Amino acid sequence: MPLLWFYETCPDECVRGYVSSDGPGGKPYDEPTEADRYQMIRTYFQMLIEEELPDAVGKMKQFASWFTHGVPGGAALRKAIYEARGGAEILGRVEEFFDAKVALSAPVISS
Repeated sequence: MPLLWFYETCPDECVRGYVSSDGPGGKPYDEPTEADRYQMIRTYFQMLIEEELPDAVGKMKQFASWFTHGVPGGAALRKAIYEARGGAEILGRVEEFFDAKVALSAPVISS
């Protein structure tokens, strides 16, 4: 998907289309999973970084503010993103946030 389309139509159209698409098993869902949110944020941010747009950091911060509402701990992620200075640092904060959530939700296997 070209970045220009993504940039011009997100987050409103992407979020609407994304949320209304079929979930697991072909059943519609109203709320994206945390993994869905992570993938959407990461894909968009990576595209902004690769395109080297002059306003990429601002767009990343704006998108994060919209798309992390409803994510448990999202306020901490938004704060970390707003304190970041560059695109790569913002993407790193997103990855750290979601990696920590995955680590906390993973089942503990005892030997």
